[in-house]
Parts: sequence; structure tokens; C-alpha cells
Amino acid sequence: MITKITEAFTKFIAAIKINGILISLYAVALLIILYSFIVNPINPNDVVSKLYEQKEKEHIESVDKRMQADTYVPQILKKIRLEYNLYRVCLLELHNNTENLNGVSFLYFSMMYEDFDFKNDSITEITDSFQKQRITQYADLFDDIKKNNYAYYHNLKDYNNEHSYRLIKKIANTGANSILYLPLRDNGQIKGLLTLSSDKDSIDIAEIGSKISTEIEAIQTLIF
Repeated sequence: MITKITEAFTKFIAAIKINGILISLYAVALLIILYSFIVNPINPNDVVSKLYEQKEKEHIESVDKRMQADTYVPQILKKIRLEYNLYRVCLLELHNNTENLNGVSFLYFSMMYEDFDFKNDSITEITDSFQKQRITQYADLFDDIKKNNYAYYHNLKDYNNEHSYRLIKKIANTGANSILYLPLRDNGQIKGLLTLSSDKDSIDIAEIGSKISTEIEAIQTLIF
């Protein structure tokens, strides 16, 4: 192979000396075109087929990854709830599925996973109440997370601040009295929120913050 490449390069240099570089380059370009379209033509159907196969492969891998997440994420949420004696632990994922007239995506978040004590009849499932929530309606929450790398609200039943009032009111109606939001990131961007809620007046955020990084990394690996 090296010998053939060397011979071809030598002949190309000789051709340049005889015919000039411009004519030689034209000749090489012509040979490439002839090879591409006559000797070994590109079949559009083959290109489309390969693109489809690659897309299908990526889709199957994505489905497999989500099924794996569906198996393990709930277990992690339950572990967190029991370890810190919490009222409820949820996972919100950011997504977009509609656009404005200029093609700019609208951003939403939806609750994908939820863990609570199902034996306690006073606690009800809230997943359906947190589907396709417009992020613009919770701007204060995301501002707090960007500023502090978390958002924490306590004494929700007595909360009378305008800051995040829409979210606070909705959360208080679920039976929680304090809540901690921790960001889940993919390549530095916030792609989800881990939410820890308690029916008590406050949450020990210092203790949780010092220990929960392993669980956060595990969840990020599973869903991203």
C-alpha cells in the first residue's frame, strides 16, 4: 500500500512538472468525479436506508435507556425518601414539544417519577398535576436555582411572599410544608429537577446537600 501511494505521488509530481499544477489538479478532480458517478456511483436509496437504520438504532437505544431508568430511578427516589425521612420525592424533567410561529421552542417540565408512602391514605399521587408545566410560569424557581444551585422554600402553609407564589401554593396543596429543589444537569445545562418535600416546617438542607451527590449522579447517568 505504501509503495503504491509513493508511486502515485511520484507520478503526480511528474505530471505537474510536465503539464503545470492547474491542469494536473483539473485532471485529478475529473478522475474523482468519474469514479464517483460512473465507476462507483452514489446510490441515494442506500444513503437514505443507512440514515434510517442509524435513526432506528438510536431510537431503540433510547427506549432501552428509558426502560432502564424506569427500573432504577424509582428505587433511588425511595432510598432518598427513607434515608432523610421525607414526605415525597419526585423527579421533574424539562422538555419541549411545541413552537411559536418563528420556530422557537416553548419549554416545559413534567413530573416523570414520584415516590411517597403509598400505605399512608392521607398522601395522594400528584404526578398528573405536574404535567407540561410552562417554565415561564415558574421563572422565580429557576432564577433561584441558577443563583444558588438549589431552591429551598419552607413554612409553605404560612408563606405570604410573592416570590414563587404560584409554585408554593400548588405545592402546599399537596400536603407538603417545605421543599428543596436540586438541579440535574447534562453538559452543564439544567435538564431536570430532583424535588424533596417534607410535611414538616423545614428540611435539613445542609445534611442532604453534603450526602446526596452520589444519588444525583446516578439519576443523571440513567436519564441523560
